[in-house]
Amino acid sequence: GHLSDEAELKQIYMLQKLLGDWHDRITTISLLQSFDNIQTHAEPVITRLKKQDNVLLGSAKIYLNKYSHWHANQQK
Repeated sequence: GHLSDEAELKQIYMLQKLLGDWHDRITTISLLQSFDNIQTHAEPVITRLKKQDNVLLGSAKIYLNKYSHWHANQQK
């Protein structure tokens, strides 16, 4: 019920979501690359997933930095 706890949980949830989405892409890329017979056909998908992977990881880093600053200010 504390507003600061709820706000912090929202911050943590967003970071968890970004990292989960990033992990899903990494896992999918690895899986697609493990199948020799479909790798050529899957290359456009792999390329798109790698771009998404970079964006999601970059967003997670930015969000973690913002969360760290937010959390430090809440502790004061």
